[in-house]
Amino acid sequence: MDQLFNKAELFLALQSCGLGIAVGAIFAILGFKPPSPDNLSGIMGIMGIFLGWLFVGVYIK
Repeated sequence: MDQLFNKAELFLALQSCGLGIAVGAIFAILGFKPPSPDNLSGIMGIMGIFLGWLFVGVYIK
């Protein structure tokens, strides 16, 4: 069975997280509201999209 994450993918994910933190800090400094859903249902919808993509990528292909 293939690994869910390998070393290169984990490094890229950490880079993306770091970039997100930097962009979030810039938004906070400038006083802008980040482009994200304001409620739990919006956040769960985004998580559902990711989990659906992950499920199809791992189990269907």
